[in-house]
Amino acid sequence: MIFFKLLNYDTKYGIIRRWYVFLITIIFAFAQCRSCHGIIESLQTSNMMRDNGTVMDYILYSFQGMCVYIFSPRNLFTIPLYWFIFQVGISYIIAYYTENDLRHYGRNILMACKSRYGWWFSKVAVCICSVLIYYAITVGWITLMALSCGATLSLQVSNDFVLSAFSYTLLYMNSSDVVWISLLLPFLTTLSVCLIQVASSLVISPVISFAAVCSMYVLSAYYTSPWLIGNYTMWQRSSYYIEGGISPDSGLFLSVMIIFVAVISGLYVVRTKDVF
Repeated sequence: MIFFKLLNYDTKYGIIRRWYVFLITIIFAFAQCRSCHGIIESLQTSNMMRDNGTVMDYILYSFQGMCVYIFSPRNLFTIPLYWFIFQVGISYIIAYYTENDLRHYGRNILMACKSRYGWWFSKVAVCICSVLIYYAITVGWITLMALSCGATLSLQVSNDFVLSAFSYTLLYMNSSDVVWISLLLPFLTTLSVCLIQVASSLVISPVISFAAVCSMYVLSAYYTSPWLIGNYTMWQRSSYYIEGGISPDSGLFLSVMIIFVAVISGLYVVRTKDVF
């Protein structure tokens, strides 16, 4: 009962009253869909594409990240801006709430409910809900914008679009694998990053935790390494798509382990932390 009261409080003040922070998803979806639609129109003009594509085409384009970067004096390294903004956006949304709540109102709440475990698990639940809402709104807006551009509501990819914008490899993948590497694994990866960020903000400042996450994403864009978890949010680096890419199975294992460590370590910190 105490947990649900705390969850109701955190949902109200951590999500509902901060609804405006999720507007970044609309900007991201609009920019990516506009760019994707421009490519489709160009292909149609060149008679290289006969239809208006599918919703999955737009989703793939929006969440592509970047291909594997190979260091060379001739290859200029550029962070994929929209991917970076999208990932850092949710990290910024969840960055300060938990620590600020503990510093301002958390003391009184903990004294009233006398449940540190309930307080922490409520914060974990709100973090999970925030990431889920963030992705759901983004996919929802991408779907609506794709449909407004005449795209077909389907999880299948368009052969002409895929061959022109990406690689024929996608044509040999079934829809479940495409959804897994482009949406589900990135969601799980982002969630693990956000949870460890929330847990670490209780030990170090939220500013440092947020800066560390930003640095991790920059390194992930530069280095294609299975240990840099940001790589798993870019489906173009998946071993399903490109030879020598990183395995989605490794991403699943690493994400689950980080989530477990984040929840347990956060619980330990909250249980031992002097907040009075």
